[in-house]
Formats: sequence, C-alpha cells, structure tokens
Amino acid sequence: MTHDFQPECRFYPDPDPADMRDWLLALRQKSYAPGSHYNVANILAAKSRGGFICFGGVNVECLDHRQSVHSEEAALAFMVTALGRNTAIHAGWTLGAPDSITGPCANPIADMNATPCGNCRQQIMGLAAHKQIPIHSMSINGDDKLKTIGQLLPDDFQFENIIANHAIDRATAHH
Repeated sequence: MTHDFQPECRFYPDPDPADMRDWLLALRQKSYAPGSHYNVANILAAKSRGGFICFGGVNVECLDHRQSVHSEEAALAFMVTALGRNTAIHAGWTLGAPDSITGPCANPIADMNATPCGNCRQQIMGLAAHKQIPIHSMSINGDDKLKTIGQLLPDDFQFENIIANHAIDRATAHH
C-alpha cells in the first residue's frame, strides 16, 4: 500500500515572513487538539548551504494533557531526526489560534500572537545557534512580533552549566 503524503520539510534561500505564515496556516489544519481546540503550528530553521532547511510541526493532544506534544517539540524532533544531534536552530516561527479560526478575519483573536511556552523556549534555546536567533510570533491576520530566543528566555539553563564536554560539542556544531 502506498500513501500520498508530503513531509513538512522545505528549503528556503531566505525565509519570507509571508511564506512562513502561509505554511503555518496550512500546518495548523493538521493539529490534533480534541480537548483545547487550540491548533498550533511551528517552523524551525537550520542553516544549510545556500539557505535554510525548515521543519514544520503541530501540537498533538492526549486526554492527559501532560502527555501532549507541543508543535515546537514536533518540529524539533523532526529536525534532529533529519539532520542529527549536532544541528542548530537559526530561526523559528509560531502561530496558534482556536480551531474555529481558519484564516484571516475580523475576529480579534485572529490578531493575537502565539509564543512558545516556557518549556518549548528552553528546548529551542538548548539547540539554538546563539541567543540572538529570531523567534517570530505570528497572528492569523499576519502580525509578526519578533523577539530573540534570549529575550524570550533570558535566564536559560544550558548543559554547558554542568557538562564540560557538551559545551565543546555545541560550540563546534554552531560554527
């Protein structure tokens, strides 16, 4: 049996915010959120020769919300699976809203910008190329609030704080 599917991985010479928002809107439709009905999509980018390889992920809820997978975690797992453990994140985009809002509209909720939760911020920081990587918090209606991961998580925890060899491994992966 064959299936017609396309993994959510794309190459961009220079990611355009409008392209990222369009992709996020399409990704959100794949979310599985039967409890909260809040669909979230995330894209994480790694530098590649001539541009960026971008990985998309969505939230997947379980009845026990503690077992749910956040969209950032899904994209991060996809990125590491595809590129290996020495990959580094160079940019990120997040978009979330109730599932009843599927595209731009007059509903004020469509103007709200979703940001990664604290847990996801820490996970992104753990693989960030540096603390100044841009994280775009996008709204359904197209607003793009840009902050660095360092601004979103000013007092991060790094493995370098406790494991010397990890600091050496990460330093060589980011150059």
